[in-house]
Amino acid sequence: MGAPFVDWEAVRLAYISSVKSYRQVANEMGVSYSKIRAHGKDEEWPAQRVAYQREAAERAIASGIAQEADRLGKIINAANAMADVIEGVFEDGQQFHRHLVPLRQDKDEETVERIFDKVDSRAIKDLTGALKDMTQVLRNLYNLPTQAEAEAQRIAAERLKLEQRRVDAESGTDKSIKVVLADGWEEMAK
Repeated sequence: MGAPFVDWEAVRLAYISSVKSYRQVANEMGVSYSKIRAHGKDEEWPAQRVAYQREAAERAIASGIAQEADRLGKIINAANAMADVIEGVFEDGQQFHRHLVPLRQDKDEETVERIFDKVDSRAIKDLTGALKDMTQVLRNLYNLPTQAEAEAQRIAAERLKLEQRRVDAESGTDKSIKVVLADGWEEMAK
Protein backbone atom coordinates (compact mmCIF):
# COMPACT_ATOMS: atom_id res chain seq x y z
CA MET A 1 0.00 0.00 0.00
CA GLY A 2 1.49 3.38 -1.07
CA ALA A 3 1.70 6.70 0.71
CA PRO A 4 -1.56 8.64 0.93
CA PHE A 5 -2.14 11.28 -1.72
CA VAL A 6 -1.30 14.81 -0.55
CA ASP A 7 -2.63 17.84 -2.38
CA TRP A 8 0.54 19.91 -2.03
CA GLU A 9 -1.02 22.92 -3.72
CA ALA A 10 -3.74 22.99 -1.03
CA VAL A 11 -1.08 22.64 1.69
CA ARG A 12 0.98 25.46 0.13
CA LEU A 13 -2.08 27.71 -0.07
CA ALA A 14 -2.98 26.89 3.54
CA TYR A 15 0.51 28.02 4.57
CA ILE A 16 1.02 31.14 2.43
CA SER A 17 -2.49 32.51 2.99
CA SER A 18 -2.20 32.36 6.79
CA VAL A 19 0.18 33.15 9.60
CA LYS A 20 0.33 29.52 10.72
CA SER A 21 3.57 27.65 11.18
CA TYR A 22 4.52 24.55 9.18
CA ARG A 23 3.69 22.47 12.25
CA GLN A 24 0.20 24.01 12.62
CA VAL A 25 -0.58 23.42 8.93
CA ALA A 26 0.77 19.84 9.19
CA ASN A 27 -1.52 19.12 12.15
CA GLU A 28 -4.58 20.65 10.44
CA MET A 29 -4.02 18.91 7.10
CA GLY A 30 -2.79 15.57 8.46
CA VAL A 31 0.56 15.77 6.72
CA SER A 32 4.04 15.06 8.07
CA TYR A 33 5.74 18.13 9.48
CA SER A 34 9.10 17.18 7.95
CA LYS A 35 7.54 16.76 4.49
CA ILE A 36 5.82 20.15 4.70
CA ARG A 37 9.04 21.77 5.86
CA ALA A 38 10.96 20.16 2.98
CA HIS A 39 8.36 21.24 0.38
CA GLY A 40 8.25 24.73 1.87
CA LYS A 41 12.00 25.09 1.74
CA ASP A 42 12.32 23.71 -1.81
CA GLU A 43 9.46 25.86 -3.16
CA GLU A 44 10.27 28.96 -1.06
CA TRP A 45 6.90 29.16 0.69
CA PRO A 46 7.96 31.86 3.20
CA ALA A 47 8.81 34.23 0.33
CA GLN A 48 5.51 33.35 -1.35
CA ARG A 49 3.73 34.13 1.93
CA VAL A 50 5.34 37.58 2.06
CA ALA A 51 4.37 38.25 -1.58
CA TYR A 52 0.82 36.98 -0.93
CA GLN A 53 0.43 39.22 2.13
CA ARG A 54 1.84 42.22 0.25
CA GLU A 55 -0.56 41.66 -2.65
CA ALA A 56 -3.51 41.20 -0.26
CA ALA A 57 -2.59 44.43 1.53
CA GLU A 58 -2.29 46.30 -1.78
CA ARG A 59 -5.71 45.01 -2.88
CA ALA A 60 -7.23 46.03 0.46
CA ILE A 61 -5.70 49.50 0.18
CA ALA A 62 -6.92 49.88 -3.42
CA SER A 63 -10.39 48.80 -2.37
CA GLY A 64 -10.37 51.27 0.52
CA ILE A 65 -9.21 54.06 -1.78
CA ALA A 66 -11.98 53.26 -4.25
CA GLN A 67 -14.58 53.28 -1.48
CA GLU A 68 -13.26 56.58 -0.11
CA ALA A 69 -13.23 58.12 -3.59
CA ASP A 70 -16.83 57.00 -4.11
CA ARG A 71 -17.86 58.47 -0.75
CA LEU A 72 -16.11 61.77 -1.49
CA GLY A 73 -17.72 61.83 -4.93
CA LYS A 74 -21.15 61.51 -3.31
CA ILE A 75 -20.34 64.32 -0.86
CA ILE A 76 -19.18 66.56 -3.72
CA ASN A 77 -22.36 65.79 -5.69
CA ALA A 78 -24.49 66.59 -2.63
CA ALA A 79 -22.62 69.86 -2.06
CA ASN A 80 -23.07 70.80 -5.72
CA ALA A 81 -26.79 70.00 -5.56
CA MET A 82 -27.11 72.12 -2.42
CA ALA A 83 -25.26 74.99 -4.14
CA ASP A 84 -27.67 74.73 -7.07
CA VAL A 85 -30.67 74.96 -4.73
CA ILE A 86 -29.21 77.98 -2.95
CA GLU A 87 -28.42 79.62 -6.29
CA GLY A 88 -32.05 79.08 -7.32
CA VAL A 89 -33.20 80.77 -4.13
CA PHE A 90 -31.23 83.90 -4.98
CA GLU A 91 -32.55 83.95 -8.56
CA ASP A 92 -36.09 84.36 -7.20
CA GLY A 93 -36.47 88.03 -6.24
CA GLN A 94 -39.57 87.35 -4.17
CA GLN A 95 -38.11 84.42 -2.24
CA PHE A 96 -37.76 86.23 1.08
CA HIS A 97 -41.12 87.99 0.78
CA ARG A 98 -43.17 84.81 0.59
CA HIS A 99 -45.02 83.79 3.73
CA LEU A 100 -47.21 80.79 4.45
CA VAL A 101 -50.50 82.00 5.84
CA PRO A 102 -53.14 79.70 7.35
CA LEU A 103 -56.44 79.75 5.50
CA ARG A 104 -58.37 79.36 8.73
CA GLN A 105 -57.21 80.43 12.17
CA ASP A 106 -58.35 77.19 13.84
CA LYS A 107 -56.47 74.85 11.43
CA ASP A 108 -52.73 74.82 10.89
CA GLU A 109 -52.88 72.27 8.08
CA GLU A 110 -54.35 74.44 5.36
CA THR A 111 -52.03 77.25 4.27
CA VAL A 112 -51.62 79.46 1.29
CA GLU A 113 -48.50 81.24 0.04
CA ARG A 114 -48.70 85.04 0.04
CA ILE A 115 -46.19 87.71 -0.94
CA PHE A 116 -45.75 90.68 1.40
CA ASP A 117 -43.38 93.63 1.56
CA LYS A 118 -42.08 92.33 4.89
CA VAL A 119 -39.03 90.08 4.58
CA ASP A 120 -39.26 86.56 6.03
CA SER A 121 -36.40 86.76 8.55
CA ARG A 122 -36.75 83.08 9.49
CA ALA A 123 -36.13 82.07 5.86
CA ILE A 124 -33.02 84.27 5.76
CA LYS A 125 -31.78 82.76 9.03
CA ASP A 126 -32.39 79.22 7.73
CA LEU A 127 -30.58 79.97 4.48
CA THR A 128 -27.67 81.54 6.36
CA GLY A 129 -27.37 78.38 8.48
CA ALA A 130 -27.46 76.22 5.35
CA LEU A 131 -24.72 78.34 3.77
CA LYS A 132 -22.55 78.01 6.88
CA ASP A 133 -23.07 74.25 6.93
CA MET A 134 -22.25 73.94 3.23
CA THR A 135 -19.15 76.08 3.66
CA GLN A 136 -17.96 73.87 6.52
CA VAL A 137 -18.57 70.71 4.47
CA LEU A 138 -16.57 72.13 1.56
CA ARG A 139 -13.77 73.30 3.87
CA ASN A 140 -13.56 69.83 5.39
CA LEU A 141 -13.81 68.13 2.01
CA TYR A 142 -11.03 70.15 0.40
CA ASN A 143 -9.06 70.70 3.62
CA LEU A 144 -9.40 74.47 3.34
CA PRO A 145 -8.53 76.44 6.47
CA THR A 146 -10.68 79.27 7.73
CA GLN A 147 -9.16 82.74 7.68
CA ALA A 148 -8.27 82.42 11.38
CA GLU A 149 -6.73 78.98 10.86
CA ALA A 150 -4.70 80.23 7.88
CA GLU A 151 -3.42 83.17 9.95
CA ALA A 152 -2.51 80.84 12.84
CA GLN A 153 -0.62 78.61 10.39
CA ARG A 154 1.22 81.61 8.97
CA ILE A 155 2.21 82.82 12.45
CA ALA A 156 3.35 79.33 13.45
CA ALA A 157 5.49 79.10 10.28
CA GLU A 158 7.08 82.49 11.04
CA ARG A 159 7.80 81.44 14.63
CA LEU A 160 9.39 78.25 13.37
CA LYS A 161 11.62 80.23 10.99
CA LEU A 162 12.63 82.63 13.78
CA GLU A 163 13.39 79.73 16.11
CA GLN A 164 15.49 78.08 13.39
CA ARG A 165 17.43 81.32 12.86
CA ARG A 166 18.02 81.62 16.63
CA VAL A 167 19.29 78.04 16.81
CA ASP A 168 21.53 78.61 13.77
CA ALA A 169 22.92 81.81 15.34
CA GLU A 170 23.70 79.97 18.57
CA SER A 171 25.31 77.01 16.82
CA GLY A 172 28.77 78.14 17.88
CA THR A 173 27.86 78.53 21.55
CA ASP A 174 28.08 76.02 24.39
CA LYS A 175 25.21 73.52 24.09
CA SER A 176 25.72 71.88 27.48
CA ILE A 177 22.80 71.68 29.87
CA LYS A 178 23.27 73.15 33.31
CA VAL A 179 21.00 72.36 36.22
CA VAL A 180 20.77 74.91 38.99
CA LEU A 181 19.32 73.64 42.24
CA ALA A 182 17.63 75.83 44.83
CA ASP A 183 19.04 76.19 48.32
CA GLY A 184 18.84 72.97 50.28
CA TRP A 185 18.36 70.70 47.26
CA GLU A 186 22.10 70.22 46.59
CA GLU A 187 22.36 67.68 49.40
CA MET A 188 19.41 65.64 48.08
CA ALA A 189 20.89 65.55 44.59
CA LYS A 190 24.09 63.85 45.83
